[in-house]
Amino acid sequence: MRLTVIISTMKVLTLCLPLLLTCQFAFAVEPVKRTLLTAQWHANTQSITEFNSVNIQPLPLAVFLPQGKVSSFTDTSFEGNIVLTPNSKSSNLALKDENELYDFEKKTRPDDFSSNRKIIPTLNFDFVQQGDKIIPSIRRLKLSENKHWDYILGVGKIWQEQADQGLFRVAMPVALVEKNQNCVHNGVVSFLLNEKGISKGIASNFYYQISSETCIYYKADLWGSGSVEYQLEQVESKAQIIARYQQEQQSAMPVKPLAVLKKKFPQLALSKVALSATIKAADMSRYGVTYQGQHFISACNTRAGNYPFCQQLVLPSYSTAKSLFGGITMMHLAKQFPDVFNEKVTDWVKECSGKQWQGVTFSHLLNMSTGNYISSGHSSDEGAEHSQIFFGATTHQEKINYSCQHFSRKSTPGTKFVYHTADTYLLGTALNVYIKAKLGEDADIFDHVLADKIWSSLSLSAIAYSTRRTSDNDAQAFTGYGLFFIADDVAKLLQFISEQATDINSRTTLNSGQLALVLQKERSTKAMKTNYDFIHYQHGFWRQNVSKLLNCTTETWLPYMLGYGGITMVLVSKELQYYYFSDSDQYSWREAIETLNTISPICTNIQNENQ
Repeated sequence: MRLTVIISTMKVLTLCLPLLLTCQFAFAVEPVKRTLLTAQWHANTQSITEFNSVNIQPLPLAVFLPQGKVSSFTDTSFEGNIVLTPNSKSSNLALKDENELYDFEKKTRPDDFSSNRKIIPTLNFDFVQQGDKIIPSIRRLKLSENKHWDYILGVGKIWQEQADQGLFRVAMPVALVEKNQNCVHNGVVSFLLNEKGISKGIASNFYYQISSETCIYYKADLWGSGSVEYQLEQVESKAQIIARYQQEQQSAMPVKPLAVLKKKFPQLALSKVALSATIKAADMSRYGVTYQGQHFISACNTRAGNYPFCQQLVLPSYSTAKSLFGGITMMHLAKQFPDVFNEKVTDWVKECSGKQWQGVTFSHLLNMSTGNYISSGHSSDEGAEHSQIFFGATTHQEKINYSCQHFSRKSTPGTKFVYHTADTYLLGTALNVYIKAKLGEDADIFDHVLADKIWSSLSLSAIAYSTRRTSDNDAQAFTGYGLFFIADDVAKLLQFISEQATDINSRTTLNSGQLALVLQKERSTKAMKTNYDFIHYQHGFWRQNVSKLLNCTTETWLPYMLGYGGITMVLVSKELQYYYFSDSDQYSWREAIETLNTISPICTNIQNENQ
């Protein structure tokens, strides 16, 4: 609830773009006189239709930053509610890559690819101001009434330029998130505010633009305009909203450009860290290295220049959630309930009562070794059309029916690895029932275990407190995918997992024995063999043999996490970790590890000699 003190309601003409109908993508380093997104207020006689008839093209994202002389803030304090309603006539979408995966997705779930996909959701949010920051009250995933998109709003900037006629300019990061999926499309929305309010409604506009994504099968620019309603109100939780944001900023890991790491270690090949030989720059969302407690990170490249809110770029987890949700949750619960790995699926998931589920444990689900499958070929079941029954399902009953009933027993549980996201969904379902029995009926596996016990201890961003769930009353977390992060979250999580392996005191939150199976550099006799001899799978984590790559004299394996489309997070050592988020469909990180080995030796024989 918020205390509502309505001062006025105003519809603001936020910006217009009549001066340039086409744009050259030249990006100024120094502030320049504004020629784009100018603050021209329309009279009541000029209709919104006339504004929207202008053939606007996507703009260079540099124009969403302050231009020219900017006034400082002294006594302004905006807060209240804003509703940004897109105009369908001025909504634009341009596909950038119609690849085979796009064709597959469109064929297997055609209702998700209608022409209305070009229209963004109505953005409705409360906000407060702190200095030059505009902070939404909710900065995690917000579900919308839009058929195709949900969204995430970030912390924006507010400023005033000489040509703004006394108005205040706002630019905010916005991420569109595909309904029922994990694809994320990052962009910016911009509008103007009037501090004193306007007594009469005036036709108005905001402008938005989406110019990058982490989504292998749907790469598109979206841009357009719409109306703004601003209601000045007191936001009851203002102090808490500001305090939460300040805490995140204070707890963020120190960030430096990768060039700083290169300066310290001239032998480091940054082109290899960027994987530029195999991943196009246009397909790379973000990559970075954590080394000795510092975070060295890339810029945020888009089709329209660098992203103006790079530190808030939203990154999807996809199957890294199998490690970070499924694996980490199991290892945390094992501290309190040591037998959780051996619990039987049939005892906790009533839909899995068939004979093929006899003897299958939570551990088998986590290791994808249930013995139930159609084909044991590499991702054969996962990539088949029937998998879209699972991925396209919106209700828990649909997903659980597929997960429990679609596959038959082909091998003894615990002996054969077959990649199934449905297995991790089953694990999340079973764990949710399990913790309700242990902790109370109101317990939720994501909210009360992963978020409350792990995320909060690391001061992860507000964005990380989102997970995709089924759209029914069960609201079951997807578990195997559907999380969201910013780069700081990724760096913290990598460090956390690495440190937990070596911290043997009572402060550890993960079961050390189970974690050791994942992080040991030696060959594991318990890990599941995959279709590739040099790649194994253990507790939701992958493990890869890098002995030949690094010329190790002792066999050395590295644990890592993978996400659909081209996402990797590598746990190299306690002092060194590496990650990249892309939609390149490339999953090899060996080139990056080869050059990182020159700054921190990875081979177990060298490390042991130095201990």
